[in-house]
Formats: sequence, structure tokens, C-alpha cells
Amino acid sequence: MALLDISLDWPAKKKDTGEIYFIQIENIGAIKIGWAKNTTNRFYSLQSGCPYPLRILYIADGHSKQDEKSLHDYFRKYHMRGEWFHPDQSIFKYITRCKKHDEHLERKRMEKMESRSYAHIQTGDWIDNADETLGEHLERVYG
Repeated sequence: MALLDISLDWPAKKKDTGEIYFIQIENIGAIKIGWAKNTTNRFYSLQSGCPYPLRILYIADGHSKQDEKSLHDYFRKYHMRGEWFHPDQSIFKYITRCKKHDEHLERKRMEKMESRSYAHIQTGDWIDNADETLGEHLERVYG
């Protein structure tokens, strides 16, 4: 997977997938790029050991530890220590790009679902007989 395409393809679920997250320390600004099976639990674990408030910037589901390593490598010039990175604009731009793409994919998914759900309405064909069941209607219309 290309480095900047990590959230751009909603990958097929695999056995060893989890969530890649970007969590920021509010007062200091440092950003943790990590991987977890459950980001919520990881967030609370990190928060309990941190004297400053944390906030989740972004979560991408369905990714591997290798994807996390790819992000660490990509942002290595901003590396501080461990999985913590300086809050550089390039990290924020990456997160923004991922969010916009995710929103686009979600919109397309919803449009596809809506077009399937209301296909019979859009063709102008509706249940003509009040006694006709939905199953009978679908059978009549779509044969």
C-alpha cells in the first residue's frame, strides 16, 4: 500500500487488522501515531499516564502494524521519541486529506445504498394494488 494511500483504500478486513490512530497531547502538541485493536481503550490507557489532556485527531480502521510502520517511516523527520512526533503541518494536512477522502467514500457508499433502496421509486413504478405485498410487488416489477 502506498504511504499516503493508507486511509484512501478501505482495505478488506484481515485477521491482524486494527486501527491506526493519531492522538495529540493538547498542551504540548506532540502527536502519537499508533496502532491498536481498540483505539478507545488505548486512548484511556494513554490518558491515564499523561498529565495533559489528549484528543483523538483521526482513526483509520482496517489497517495493520505494517501500515503504522509505514507512517512512522514517512513522518520520520518529525520523530521525537517512540511513536511520538512533532506537530508539523504535514501531519495535519495528511489527516485532513484522509478525512476528506473518507467522507467522499462514505457519501458514495450512501448514494449507492440509496439508489438500491429506492430504485423502484425512481422508475416511477409503485405498488398499484394496496393488497399487493412488497414481495409480490418486487416479483412483479423485477421478475
